Amino acid sequence: MVMYFHGDYPGWAVGYMPEFRLGQWVGRGRFAEGDIAGGNANAFAFNWQNPHANKIIVTRKILYITTPGGVGGGELDCGVAAASGVHSDNLIDGVDPNPGAVPTVYDNIEDKGVNGRTRQIVDENGGANDWITCQILLQNEVALDGRYYIEYIEVLP
Repeated sequence: MVMYFHGDYPGWAVGYMPEFRLGQWVGRGRFAEGDIAGGNANAFAFNWQNPHANKIIVTRKILYITTPGGVGGGELDCGVAAASGVHSDNLIDGVDPNPGAVPTVYDNIEDKGVNGRTRQIVDENGGANDWITCQILLQNEVALDGRYYIEYIEVLP
């Protein structure tokens, strides 16, 4: 049963979408965010590990580019991976780190590329595939700067 409420719920401040389940309020929809770091070809712009004891379903992955990488012909690939520093492109495949205008927003819905998908399952913390990584490819993109946002739902037992 889902109940609607208003008033004090601590999850509002951190982006949770609450649900009343088994006699308690549970934050279901969540998001994570962090900095995108520039680097040389094959470096990682970010690595994020699922902090939960349960699997999550990624519903949206957003890259917010505020400063271009500096060199044309580069790419960014983001996806679910087995470890920090492991390449994956199953969320976003091959977006340009040097967009014509900044700020620019890329996501896994409109900009997923050939291998990207609109939804992905990420294993529980410590599982086989519990990371989301974003790798800089083909060119050095040391000036690259911005933020990443991951929207997801925690899969509860």
